[in-house]
Amino acid sequence: MHPDLQAASLSKLSAPMRVIANKMLATPPSMETIDQYNKALIQIQNPSSEIYGFYHIFYVSLDPARIPSPTFDRFNEGIVAPLMAGIISLQRLVTTRPNNEVFPDLWPRIAAWSHFLFKYEKSLRKKTGLGSLNRWFVGLLDFCLWMSDEIPTNTSLITSSPLSPIIAAHAWRCCFSQPTEFRQRDRALRMIKTILINSTIPLNEILAGSSLKLSDLAGIVMQQCEVAIPRTTSGDRWFDRNHLLDHIWHLDMALDVVVILDGVVGRRQKTIPDYPLCGALLPVGFVTTVAIAIRTLSSADPSDDEYNKTLNNSLILLGSLAGQQRGDQVLQTALEHGLLRALIALSKRDQLGEIAHGILLELVLDFMIPSTVYYYFLKALETAYTEAADTLAHGTHFPSHPDLARAWDRFLVTMGTRLDLRVQFDSDSGPSRGVCGNAKCGKIAARKDLSACKGCSEVLYCSRECQKVDWRARHRESCAKERDSHSKARIIYTAKERTFLRFLLHQEYLNHKFQIALDHTTGWAANRNAILFTLYDFTTFPVQVETYQASDDIIKGVFRGVGFMDMQMMHLKEGAGDRKWMFKLARENSEVPDALKDVAVRLDSLSRDQIRIYVAQCLQREGMVAITADI
Repeated sequence: MHPDLQAASLSKLSAPMRVIANKMLATPPSMETIDQYNKALIQIQNPSSEIYGFYHIFYVSLDPARIPSPTFDRFNEGIVAPLMAGIISLQRLVTTRPNNEVFPDLWPRIAAWSHFLFKYEKSLRKKTGLGSLNRWFVGLLDFCLWMSDEIPTNTSLITSSPLSPIIAAHAWRCCFSQPTEFRQRDRALRMIKTILINSTIPLNEILAGSSLKLSDLAGIVMQQCEVAIPRTTSGDRWFDRNHLLDHIWHLDMALDVVVILDGVVGRRQKTIPDYPLCGALLPVGFVTTVAIAIRTLSSADPSDDEYNKTLNNSLILLGSLAGQQRGDQVLQTALEHGLLRALIALSKRDQLGEIAHGILLELVLDFMIPSTVYYYFLKALETAYTEAADTLAHGTHFPSHPDLARAWDRFLVTMGTRLDLRVQFDSDSGPSRGVCGNAKCGKIAARKDLSACKGCSEVLYCSRECQKVDWRARHRESCAKERDSHSKARIIYTAKERTFLRFLLHQEYLNHKFQIALDHTTGWAANRNAILFTLYDFTTFPVQVETYQASDDIIKGVFRGVGFMDMQMMHLKEGAGDRKWMFKLARENSEVPDALKDVAVRLDSLSRDQIRIYVAQCLQREGMVAITADI
């Protein structure tokens, strides 16, 4: 500090106060001096010119050189005195407004002390008798906001400091430690947002520095969201939309911070993204919050920039959540809270921003269409479609967005086909078939010839023996009767979902078996001993079917089981990633493959029509086939 400024500050003090100030400056202060210093500051009523006389002491007290070493293991007066002086000075600073000329490097000093106090808060409270520092951290953010308002050059200094996001994360938690008061802390919350969304510090470093777990931060985000969408009403699909719109800023802050800290981008994803904060938010109701936000904002004023910004963030986050491994479950939850109606309403807007337009296309084409292979997604979709039927009363004629219209047309065709198959799968009568839930059997038979598990009524079996085998191998983990006692088991696909996937695969085999037989004949013409497999691409609609020669790693284990096995590969979308499952098509005998190989030997001497006739005759020999377990 400049000597003239120091003298000017001291001149503002009364004689008794000047004595205390000189003791603080002349030598390392004693605890007695610190006590006098604290009492003197308490006696000063703000605003008062005398408080400004102590500014130079604040400045000296906050010298980073006075911060105790992180390795300290015991407190003595040489440590406690400067420590207490620094804490007292900090507490006074956040309640006053210093002159920036007196404190040329004020923020770096505050940041250094804040980091120390924050990191060792528990130890300091225990060893010095300090109370909670929560109020101080919130006050610090108010102080930072004032610095940004009054001294604009400090904004970049504060937001660029590597310690700022750590302090902001802790202060954010403090804002919610006393729920009855946080509504009065909008200024602090706005500063927290400014710091966090401008931060370049990785999320893991912010968490480590602030001693927060990922789940802690997810909890804070949800508390912020609940200001706009209270948890008590989040399950009510038609809660008061005006409440959300009145508190839109709080929701926008929470979504903004998640987007920035997780590095979420609104673009088409080719692999499952690594969004740790989004992952931590999944089990605490965040999908419901995002879905309600999209539903509400889809009917809000489209010209309102604040609404549009929050809507874009909501769509971006929904896309990132849908990109996780079981993104169909995310979309299922969102559908249960009005997502389908909202997306259709947005597609009808004449003016739709580039971000919203791109994510709508991604949601429909890359996530919703591929998710129609999942049983429970289809059930939620059927209900949502019934409720949104009025929005589609005039079809998907969206003049302003022809690409969206084409996407929705594809979606509706896919949905209609898969819903019909689900009805057939669920039907208790008629010609529909079921699949034995035992992975080692997979027998396809009329539903009346199969019995359901008494525990869940979901999985079918052709015999008691098959049920016992499947119970020991898989079904124990997913049966509703046992689900509570095995809640810790991580089930990626339930038994019913696996059975439905095999059912879909069997339907596609029936639809394409003539072309598959032709392709196999061509493959065996080149190499009679080739082992072929059929790839069913369920990531698109209609399903694309192609035949390939199997590599050595695929061939392993192909002929396990009874009878002749054809390999069938099912290619599924899992969020932004995919999964390729190899199933077996079990035959009663090898008559059809043997007959096709005989045709393959004569392929060069046959016309195209003759080949087709012979292949059709071969298929007439086909008996019962069954899609069995994945290899």
